[in-house]
Amino acid sequence: VEIPADHEFHLHADEPVHNGGDNTGPDPYGLLLSSLAACKVMTVQMYARRKQWPLEEVKVQLDYQRIKAKDCEDCTSPPNANVDIITVNIGFTGPLDDDQIARLT
Repeated sequence: VEIPADHEFHLHADEPVHNGGDNTGPDPYGLLLSSLAACKVMTVQMYARRKQWPLEEVKVQLDYQRIKAKDCEDCTSPPNANVDIITVNIGFTGPLDDDQIARLT
């Protein structure tokens, strides 16, 4: 699937072979996680720059999981409903103090 993003760039999405695709690009969930990770990194970098903090690098890992609501401790959806969970882990490189790290997290 070609996705026109703007006048300069185009995105391509596909499904894995086992889902009937050709595996020629990330699936929609991969695109979603990539977008969220990029947004998180760019926002943290912009904030640190404005504060003139010594941030050298930001690393973000996002994981996606789909579970049933019955397997979720604090879900209010019907038990057989699907619940999408995105877990975010973020790390920083640079001589940041604990308060700066807390603000960036």
